[in-house]
Amino acid sequence: RLANMDGGSIAFGFGTNPKEQSAMRGGPMFELLFGIDTLLRRQGRRDKFRLVFFNAAKEPGKRLGDKAVAGLLREMQKRSIATHLGHKLTGFAADTITTEGGELPADLILFMPGMSGPAWANEAGLPLSDGGFFKADTHCQVAGADKVYVAGDSGSYPGPDWLPKQAHIADLQAKAAAENMLLALAGKPPVAHFKPELICIVDTLDRGILVYRDEKRALILPPCRLFHWAKRFFEWQYLRPYRKAQRA
Repeated sequence: RLANMDGGSIAFGFGTNPKEQSAMRGGPMFELLFGIDTLLRRQGRRDKFRLVFFNAAKEPGKRLGDKAVAGLLREMQKRSIATHLGHKLTGFAADTITTEGGELPADLILFMPGMSGPAWANEAGLPLSDGGFFKADTHCQVAGADKVYVAGDSGSYPGPDWLPKQAHIADLQAKAAAENMLLALAGKPPVAHFKPELICIVDTLDRGILVYRDEKRALILPPCRLFHWAKRFFEWQYLRPYRKAQRA
């Protein structure tokens, strides 16, 4: 659709699960926003488009840390991307976004809603959080369930309020869950925990913005070509064993 557009307004946004505030995916939408801006500039068409980012929060991406929010909004301003923040969404039409702060006309809307638990979760007979995710402890063991563990987006875990649903922390949770499952099968108590940590590179198509947060610090580094290529290499390296297995 973008290739066939001669110009117009493109709106980008994301939401959350009101019953589970951590159930959101802002990173991919920031990448789409900055990536499309970069693409249009490469094509010499950026002046024909109005890009606008909308979010119900006044500080979108707050879970990334205060510095990250300021850095992302600064990048939007630098790229002449308009914002519509702090207004609750009330509806969508094919060419309009309606919020409590007014309507946003748009020729193309890119929106990622908040996440919910698996559709089959209610039939699993396991305890769920208010948002529909499997309730787990810091060992990734499902509450009250013997030898049942969860990792990644399907679980609801204790931790800081910024604890993300993200691939990196899903890896950490999977490692803890696997270690504890092996201990449980050997008749031993769980000991492994996952580290509350957020690491991501927001790719802009030619540069990357590194964001990091743990329980002690939070930082964001400015756009850099090195981070763009670092992310490309990491993705290749990460997927390599899976692609190799598919070819086998």
